Amino acid sequence: MNASFDRVSWFYDPLARLVFGSAIRQSQVALLSFVPADASVLLVGGGTGWLLPDIVTLQIPLQITYLELSSRMLTRARKTCAGLPANQLQVTFRQGTEADLRADEKFNVIFTPFVLDLYPENLLIPMMQRLYQHLKPNSYWLVADFFIDQTRSRKEQWWQHNLTQAMYTFFGKLCNLQTHTLPHLDNLFQRLPGQLMYTKYFYSGFIRSQVYHFSFKDI
Repeated sequence: MNASFDRVSWFYDPLARLVFGSAIRQSQVALLSFVPADASVLLVGGGTGWLLPDIVTLQIPLQITYLELSSRMLTRARKTCAGLPANQLQVTFRQGTEADLRADEKFNVIFTPFVLDLYPENLLIPMMQRLYQHLKPNSYWLVADFFIDQTRSRKEQWWQHNLTQAMYTFFGKLCNLQTHTLPHLDNLFQRLPGQLMYTKYFYSGFIRSQVYHFSFKDI
């Protein structure tokens, strides 16, 4: 993926709070209870690392691989982590994407917060397949992303569609995004042998958090 969030790294978090209030944060924090102790966690696209202090509050030993494509976002995430108290959290920061993972790297938890919507579906399908290959048996995939519920009223869908287009137009120009529509994540996750076990909505249903459990798989 050629997109880069370097140019927006300094104002991305304040802008998200301005538009969505605490909804983006809440949608990710709501998923942390599904992270088991002693888990190996792959956090893809964690941005500036603002979620790390919330992970620390779990007070459980974790090994986190923090995978972020933007060098400026990664620098901010390292500074955030350096300011945290000594704890059982072990974080390895790496610049790149899932394509840069070694074949033998496996994780108990994969967390993709507001990442999957950056890909056009023709690139997202193989991207999700690659991530799936890095899951251990009895693992969890945590996902938080934007969502337009087609069962809602036209009025609700209207503002959600307009806000979606505004975001893709804005970040498309600044970050070189290759897509301008939300992916159909329900259909894409159905291609994988995981079981949906949790769903919660935020911001009038425009933000959705989900957990998929993968019981058995061939390694």
